[in-house]
Amino acid sequence: MISRHGYKWTIPEILSLQREYELLHLSILKIAQIHNRSEKAIIAKIKHEKFQHETTNRTYISLLTPILDDEMVFALIAFYIITFYVRVFTSISFSASVFHSS
Repeated sequence: MISRHGYKWTIPEILSLQREYELLHLSILKIAQIHNRSEKAIIAKIKHEKFQHETTNRTYISLLTPILDDEMVFALIAFYIITFYVRVFTSISFSASVFHSS
């Protein structure tokens, strides 16, 4: 049953959709079940928001998804988030040090 049909997308729901699609690489069907929306609604929102994903990683992770428990999924999410922030802050501090070394 699609209980969110006709409801506006909330910001937390959009962020969750992005995480599930780009980071967790969940199937459209699984995402639709999580959000109580139709698969068409999920696809339309993904296209509208222009979310991206890497196909190779998507295939690999979607094969692993059935064997991952919640704690492992949480650990993977934490790893990706930490890796992202380390890259961002490292590049910022490196850029700042280049400008200040003159």
